[in-house]
Amino acid sequence: MINIIGAGPVGCYTAYKLAKKGEDVNIFENNLVVGKPVQSTGVLTFSINDLVKPKKEFVVNKIKNIEVVAPDEGSIKIKLKKEEVIVDRVRFDNYLCNKAMDHGAQLYTGHRFLDYKNKKIIVKNHKGDVKKIKTDILIGADGPNSQVAKSAGLFGDRKFFIGAQAKVRIKSDAETYKTYFGSTAPKFFGWFVPESDSYARVGLASMHSPNLYFKKFLARLGCKDIIEYQGGLIPLYNPGIRTQKNNVYIVGDAATQVKATTAGGIIQGLTAGDSLADSILNDKNYEKEWRGRIGKELWIHLRLRKIFDRFSDKDYNELIKLMNQKKILDVLETESRDVPSRLLFRLGLREPRFFRYLTKLL
Repeated sequence: MINIIGAGPVGCYTAYKLAKKGEDVNIFENNLVVGKPVQSTGVLTFSINDLVKPKKEFVVNKIKNIEVVAPDEGSIKIKLKKEEVIVDRVRFDNYLCNKAMDHGAQLYTGHRFLDYKNKKIIVKNHKGDVKKIKTDILIGADGPNSQVAKSAGLFGDRKFFIGAQAKVRIKSDAETYKTYFGSTAPKFFGWFVPESDSYARVGLASMHSPNLYFKKFLARLGCKDIIEYQGGLIPLYNPGIRTQKNNVYIVGDAATQVKATTAGGIIQGLTAGDSLADSILNDKNYEKEWRGRIGKELWIHLRLRKIFDRFSDKDYNELIKLMNQKKILDVLETESRDVPSRLLFRLGLREPRFFRYLTKLL
């Protein structure tokens, strides 16, 4: 029996991959409703097509442009050659959950994981009943503050951003996703993600006092009609964290498999989930498999984050001006943010000053 803790997209996708091959799989979710509370912008690059084909049932918008706004209000617009999608996280999570259940996985909502001892998981349901359930394999897909990781001694040293987001009613260009850099959101950035021409997801992240910056950011963009507040922890990738111990595995946010530059982790988590299922089914080394697929790229994202953390508003203004060249925009329009090694290599070939500018801040 394989028990998966967490019915987010990564847990459900891993369950689907395992159940599809005939494995007995249980999914335990702390919340009563899969996909809630929402803690994501739902922006997915075209790389999602390699894992899950976007469906009308969960895609709420398609993005054709990204506008990068500097502290001095200068900006560049990147016209994407391949559209990105905005997903409704509740519908997306349930889509993957249903795929897992269609292949025999069992879902238990309102069940909180407490501990793992003597090859049994201990869970408590929403009525207060405590259960001990035998497990051959335990998978923690239970988010940044993973209790599975803690119970197995895999939690390690972790740092978190705190994300603050709101769904707002506001008129905007539905095809353009905007990012705001500099002192608006120190050591991270702010975002404006349109669901349509009338609604958007507006937010930012910070390691300290995000709500203070968030209120100012909402006011700056004229966001007054708030539909819903959202938010949560975002793990900073730590390449030193172990993700496997005997028959216990962690994946996705629980394993800090998140891009340190953008906080995006769905595609990385799904990729790691695919590697995990393959490793279990074919007796492979999970650590080796997922690191071979996304480890280098996540490390590059982490290095870039450490560089950007030292940027002043002036640095961002200069960098964004440097990027406002056709030869640079051509690269940004075609390359995926999920593969920074290729993106940076091509940028460096097109504009050597790009690398010199970044390395002087190391």
